Amino acid sequence: MLSGLGLILSLNCKRRRSFREEEEDRSERASERLEEEMMEEGPPAPKMLRMVYFVGAGFLCTFAINKWREMERNSLLKQEQEKNQQGDVGLLPRDSVQKAMK
Repeated sequence: MLSGLGLILSLNCKRRRSFREEEEDRSERASERLEEEMMEEGPPAPKMLRMVYFVGAGFLCTFAINKWREMERNSLLKQEQEKNQQGDVGLLPRDSVQKAMK
């Protein structure tokens, strides 16, 4: 009877050992995969560097938007000046009108 119980206990120990070994193998394989991915992709960028990139992109976009607005405003001013010059062609020059009023 004792020999049968000893056999059962020894089988349980072997099962536990094999389960532990399997878990160790799984964890080793997972760590190897993680290392391979790190080698392929490289290490993640530090948080500060990512923040600097984000802020830099914000400044760049703001600069581009302001430049676009300035170009649009200059274009409209130029069009208005051309319209004013075309409208004054048929009339007397302003200097002659002012001289006549004196």
